[in-house]
Amino acid sequence: MPSKVTIIGCGAVGEAIANALVISDEITDLVLSDVVKDKLRGMVLDFQHGQAFHATRVVEAVDWADTANSDVVIITAGVRQREGESRRDLMGRNKSIMEHIVPPMAQHSPNAIVIVVANPCDFMTQLVHKMSGFAEGRVFGSGTFLDSSRLRLELSKKIGVAPESINAYVLGEHGDASVVAVHTATVGCTLLTELVSKEAISESHKAVIGAAGEVIKLRGYTATAIGMAVGKIVEAIVRDKLEIIPLSCPAKGRCGIEHDIYMSLPCIVDRNGVRPWHTVLPPEECKHLQQTAAIMHEASKEVLGLE
Repeated sequence: MPSKVTIIGCGAVGEAIANALVISDEITDLVLSDVVKDKLRGMVLDFQHGQAFHATRVVEAVDWADTANSDVVIITAGVRQREGESRRDLMGRNKSIMEHIVPPMAQHSPNAIVIVVANPCDFMTQLVHKMSGFAEGRVFGSGTFLDSSRLRLELSKKIGVAPESINAYVLGEHGDASVVAVHTATVGCTLLTELVSKEAISESHKAVIGAAGEVIKLRGYTATAIGMAVGKIVEAIVRDKLEIIPLSCPAKGRCGIEHDIYMSLPCIVDRNGVRPWHTVLPPEECKHLQQTAAIMHEASKEVLGLE
């Protein structure tokens, strides 16, 4: 099935996503959009020079009309967090960027599925949903999908099996307040808690929380792994895979959450977008998610004006 994907924001993360999509050969058309036009043109040319090695037609968006009728729109556009800048200040700056992006995007691709990668991911996803007017299942964020991959890597080092053999999720906020779904995690047919101690799981979680900072300290930014993660999400959409992935989505009514916020919970991903997967967690993990939801709700009201 022909598929057109637009990436809005082609910095390091946008380029990594584009590279993952082109290599996968899952889509027919890829439109790249960015405000830095010379750099964008060079990036597009670089992809086009490899056209003999892939089947995706890569073009630049000269204006919004070039993005029209996209099946999937990926939003990475946003400013990076300054040293010492609070998350709330970052939210405010990126809100203004979304105000310029979302209305024309929604106008030109009214039937698109929208994946939000810009940070703070959960807040930006809720904002994009509100601005677009799209159905809930068609707007979601990359959330803790990458965090979950990082967790599986850390646990694999302790257990001695491949990361893909570990079924474990990081849920909640894409940030320091994330929650490891410990009691539902498995390795093969064995509960994770039968194989490693709570202390070892906590150590792995701390490594996940600090992972991005470690990469940024060494190379200045993160890009490659999130590019792979978003590539997998697009694959699940295009192939109609019905794959369960932890993504930033409406959380109200799930795990006892009463606030209208977005955070990562297991979702089924198919060609129509996402829908909730029935999630049963122990009371202590639900309580942690509920507490995080309350804090996030206050921040979203104060900074973004979301109710």
